[in-house]
Amino acid sequence: MSPLVADLMETDVVSTDAGKSLADVGTKLYEAGVGSVIARSGKGVPIGILTPQDLLRAIAEADRPLTDIPAEEYMSRPLLTIESDRPVRSAVRQMNEADVEQLAIVTEFDVVGIISQKDVLAAYESLIKAAHAAERRRI
Repeated sequence: MSPLVADLMETDVVSTDAGKSLADVGTKLYEAGVGSVIARSGKGVPIGILTPQDLLRAIAEADRPLTDIPAEEYMSRPLLTIESDRPVRSAVRQMNEADVEQLAIVTEFDVVGIISQKDVLAAYESLIKAAHAAERRRI
């Protein structure tokens, strides 16, 4: 059986209100040691994602301090998601097709995990072994 998204996803999900400043987002990224922050609407619905690359883009483009820029101006949206019971290869395909590095795992409007290209690369050896084992079982 091929590895599932649930096998690799990170469950340490950090979120913020989409109206918070990019300075706040940067602080959360740094303090939590994560690669993304989920942006939520005023009603708490996950609507986007912010990464360090979004902050760098804002620094390069904006003529104002990060404390004056709401997260919603630079977040990626819509929030791209995948189910936790999907094969990892489906997540990789979706990330490649959408040209993103991370997907959120959402259950009933709550983000329960994140899977990233980094997670897949870290598990590469075990994924290859699983693929070979599955292929041997088919022969």
